[in-house]
Amino acid sequence: MDIQLLRPSFAPWGYYATPGARPGRQWTVRAGLILQYERGPLVVVNQTDQVARVISDRVGFNLGGYFTPLPGFGVGVSIPLYAQSGDYTAYPVPGFAAGDLRVDVAYKLMDIGSLAVAVRSDFFFPTSTEDAFAGERKPRFAPAITAEFGIPRISGVAEFNAMIRERVHTGFDVELGVEFGFVLGLRAWLLRDKLQFLTELSSRASTLRFLTGSAENPLDLRLGLRFFPTPPLMVDISAGAGLNGGYGTSAPRILLGVTYRRLPPAEFDEPEELPEEEMFADIPPDPEPEPEPEPEPEPEAVLAELVEEADRIEIKEPIRFEFNSDVLLPSSAPILDQVIAILRERGDIAYLLVEGHASFEGKVDYNWDLSTRRAASVFRYLVEQGVNARRLSYRGMGEAVPLAGGAAEEALAENRRVEFRILHWINTAKEAIPDWSKAKPPVPWLMTEPEADGGAPVVPELEVEQPTEDSDEDQR
Repeated sequence: MDIQLLRPSFAPWGYYATPGARPGRQWTVRAGLILQYERGPLVVVNQTDQVARVISDRVGFNLGGYFTPLPGFGVGVSIPLYAQSGDYTAYPVPGFAAGDLRVDVAYKLMDIGSLAVAVRSDFFFPTSTEDAFAGERKPRFAPAITAEFGIPRISGVAEFNAMIRERVHTGFDVELGVEFGFVLGLRAWLLRDKLQFLTELSSRASTLRFLTGSAENPLDLRLGLRFFPTPPLMVDISAGAGLNGGYGTSAPRILLGVTYRRLPPAEFDEPEELPEEEMFADIPPDPEPEPEPEPEPEPEAVLAELVEEADRIEIKEPIRFEFNSDVLLPSSAPILDQVIAILRERGDIAYLLVEGHASFEGKVDYNWDLSTRRAASVFRYLVEQGVNARRLSYRGMGEAVPLAGGAAEEALAENRRVEFRILHWINTAKEAIPDWSKAKPPVPWLMTEPEADGGAPVVPELEVEQPTEDSDEDQR
């Protein structure tokens, strides 16, 4: 008879009792030791009075690891070792015992935004010490379906499982057969990349005495913290207790784990090197080729496009900056040059707002400041390339308006962006389009020193040609 209610998971991104629905990226590995102390997980009662503890104290040493050999596919292996004691003289238990070997296999079915769904199963193989309540005599397996969901910094999990086994006669007033169970969990970042809060509620119910309040229907709650002293190192501290008298519940239950997590390294393809004899083989020279006609120039890729119905200039590639900085990368210049070309062609765009956005890493005030500085860098580039500053303004939105949810890197990268919103059009049926090239105000960071007489630069007035009354052009 295996009384264990909490079997710790070694999945790289797992919770306490379930690996969750995301096994991790390919080649991710996690391994280590998780200790679990239980007080009174198996007691003998007479009606409602406790008679004796078959197992009064138990310390489990769970050794295990988890490996993701394929994208979305993970395999875990673990085995528990126990030091335990009891005070029921009619049924003494060995002081040291081994549990059943467990193999956990999981496959992610889908991962869309913040929702992921996986199917998995635990397989148990008899390796336990006899009469130690640490395993069973025949193999068994526990299929499950797991869903993981959440918002940035907070995620939840719901798992529904079954234990498929032959009927077990325990010798007590407990009969074990096929069981159905669930695990509900919540995880939240208290400090980004450093500290998590976790809580779980789990239960199992025997089909022999389904939800009757008997010993075959335990319910257990636990709370804990997960520390990341360094990125590969994970430290778990958790405490919990059984909410009823079901077998395997503990009051209290204390868990301490130290595991190492190795993320996959970056891969680079080494260039193939030819043997020396092939590199310097005697090859007759090729005949003189005929001159080829000059190739036609390839059309310039469209990197920015005016979307009038949405009042915006849509860019096809993100504006890129140096890491954690407002310095534009050279790769952003072609995109911004096409934005400038649109402004020069469409003089009826009177007011363009450059809007910076950030992802949710870091503090809120820092994200707002970074998004503002990046929008200002784009503003400066446009002005320095000749766009009239009267037509432009900028602002930062920080992390307030995300495009995508979730903590995946793809979603975070999508939220780090610069947008171009048109706030005002010139109605050319009533107004003429100014000559934007002549009516430019002075740009402070481009101004030279003032003249000796101390005179200030003069801000030119806009020169506007009024439209003729017989203009029949389509205006907006």
